[in-house]
Amino acid sequence: MLTTTYEYLPGRWGGTWKYDCGTSYSTPYLAAIIALIITGYHNGIGSSTDPSVQKVIEILLYASSRSTFFQLTGYGYVDAYIAYGKAYTEGVLAS
Repeated sequence: MLTTTYEYLPGRWGGTWKYDCGTSYSTPYLAAIIALIITGYHNGIGSSTDPSVQKVIEILLYASSRSTFFQLTGYGYVDAYIAYGKAYTEGVLAS
């Protein structure tokens, strides 16, 4: 998970990107994106039919920044906008 850190440097604010790690840090973000995927699917299909677990995983992989697994970052970050759009489209196609 990439986060920004801001600190006051003499005369200006400075920011840096750093990698944070651990499931306790990234799990809430992943859970929120999965909720967006389910909501997008519901909106696309026009009912409260849930996508399968496999479909959610496919959408997560589609919206991730990497196509292959990497030891430090897994499949990278997931773009929430792409994930929602893909879920909506999958819902429309399933209806």
